[in-house]
Amino acid sequence: MNFTCLARQDFDSRAFGCDFYRVTAYDYAVLAEELPRLRTMARVMADARIAAEDLAADRFFQAQGFRKVTVQVRYASPVDPGLADGPDPLDTTENRLAPGDIARHVANFRYDRFGLDAFAPKAGRDRFQAAWIGNTLASPAIRKVYAGASFVSFKLAGGEAAVDLVSVLEHRRGLGSALMGRVLRAAARAGCARLTVVTEIENQPACRMYVKNGFVPEAYFSRFHYAGPGDPMQKRDA
Repeated sequence: MNFTCLARQDFDSRAFGCDFYRVTAYDYAVLAEELPRLRTMARVMADARIAAEDLAADRFFQAQGFRKVTVQVRYASPVDPGLADGPDPLDTTENRLAPGDIARHVANFRYDRFGLDAFAPKAGRDRFQAAWIGNTLASPAIRKVYAGASFVSFKLAGGEAAVDLVSVLEHRRGLGSALMGRVLRAAARAGCARLTVVTEIENQPACRMYVKNGFVPEAYFSRFHYAGPGDPMQKRDA
């Protein structure tokens, strides 16, 4: 189907094995016409993101059959230019993980929005996460810092740095803080003024780590999922 406010996502469609659409324009008069058309499709998934404080939009999407699966928080930290004079952060664009490590990271992703959605089929979640991690590690446009098999990936653009993925396999050893410190040094060397990272509010270990390292919450977003009749996302895993 042709839509104005919805865009088909090839990456997500391949992972979940059905057409996957994202709300990319928030013209609610148009969406009120397009979403009923979306609901006529038997095997379809969709997602949307709104400001968490937008209660009218929240009610709109729930009335259209979307389910709110999580609230995400964006944390931000200023980047101290003096960090550029510190130790080399040893950031790289290389993929330094063995193939088997990706499966360990997939199992480690318990708090992402698909992992929190009880109706998302596990096979689809695993394919999505494995492809996401693999693409991030392989991308020459995304930088990475590693500590053994643990890593943080991030992007540098427009004077800002944004974390893409954080996956620490060995918990309670300070690896997350150490890796984020290296990302801040890499951002300082690139002349970035601030670093941002987004996570789900259910991920309290990560939230505590960010606050401990000087990050402050600056925005909250509600994430919604939709699955059409007959789609496996409507059924819980056995």
